[in-house]
Amino acid sequence: MKFRKRSSYMNNVQLIVGVLLVAVIVAANIFTSLHTESFEGIVTDKEIVYKTGSDNKITRQYRVTIQDTADRTVEVYQISESLLHGSFSTATLYAQLNIGQKYQFKVSGYRSGFFSMFQNIVAIDTANSDIHNRADTAEIS
Repeated sequence: MKFRKRSSYMNNVQLIVGVLLVAVIVAANIFTSLHTESFEGIVTDKEIVYKTGSDNKITRQYRVTIQDTADRTVEVYQISESLLHGSFSTATLYAQLNIGQKYQFKVSGYRSGFFSMFQNIVAIDTANSDIHNRADTAEIS
């Protein structure tokens, strides 16, 4: 039985297709991360979702439910590290958010229910919002 040697042409085509596929995936990730928007919203809920991977490694995802003050829509966002936006303190950012408080949010990415993708909160700002801290509003007796 003779086996035909695969032609170098087919090897080159497979290599080119593979490189193009990787390039498209990388470009899509960068394109998604470059899309940013800012809005003012009120935090209505927070949760930490734990997931166990196939290697039994447990990962956590910080999720925040926000009501947009402009159009009153409610959306779920995530807080995850972003090299592109220099956002590396996800736990601290999550801890700074208080339910019922109003913040100025900067988010990146797109929401895709099909892929279970959430927009990522990359920055919060309390200075531009009409926020009354609990310490400021507490009565002193």
